[in-house]
Amino acid sequence: MEEVDGMAFKNLLFQYYSGLFSFAYSLLGDEASARGCTTDVFFLLWKKRGHFNNEKDTRAFLYSTIRNNCFNYLKYKQKNPDAMEYFPEMEMDPTLPDDIRQELLAYVARET
Repeated sequence: MEEVDGMAFKNLLFQYYSGLFSFAYSLLGDEASARGCTTDVFFLLWKKRGHFNNEKDTRAFLYSTIRNNCFNYLKYKQKNPDAMEYFPEMEMDPTLPDDIRQELLAYVARET
């Protein structure tokens, strides 16, 4: 997949969100944190669109990134137990169209 456009991004969201969320939940044991880590992965996917040659590369990216996000989150929470949730990719990305951002957040809200 050379370029992730809006429709391709939505298709990836629908195809992979549930599996990624389940994987994150198995590592974190907390629904809210798993939802945040999973959503964060999709924001990062948008930022890195165009770097994938095929669906296999995209899938590998998604699963390795969710694992790393979860481990990074656990390290962060261990060092900062009283801190609020921290998901760095959820920062405002000016290249992510508002309609896609809203659809991603709405989809996440429906899935939980």
